[in-house]
Amino acid sequence: MASNVVNDCIEYIGEPCRLHANYKFFKSFKYLNASLKWTQLSLGSFFFVQISSKHDPCIGELKLLWHDQNSNNHLSSLRLYFLPEQSPQGRLVYHGQVSLLFCLSPSFSTSCQINKKQV
Repeated sequence: MASNVVNDCIEYIGEPCRLHANYKFFKSFKYLNASLKWTQLSLGSFFFVQISSKHDPCIGELKLLWHDQNSNNHLSSLRLYFLPEQSPQGRLVYHGQVSLLFCLSPSFSTSCQINKKQV
């Protein structure tokens, strides 16, 4: 059995739920947060995520989680939810007070800072 440890701070939980070609898909992982406590995220989990230091945090929903064995990359697919004022067009007349927009980008492999608060 291969180890599911990505590095000292991230570990997949359980066995892969699906194998396809050189990809292993997982349902959840845990990571060591800033308080040095393990936090678990599963598919469908919502959490605050900050793409870069110059962007405001937004809400991320974990959609897919997989390991590419050829390149040894650990990847995730997130649906990102933004406030209208965080979009290039800004808040428009037809946005309500509690509107959220979501990004349709299927995935990205940049590292994101996962904030401690979960929603």
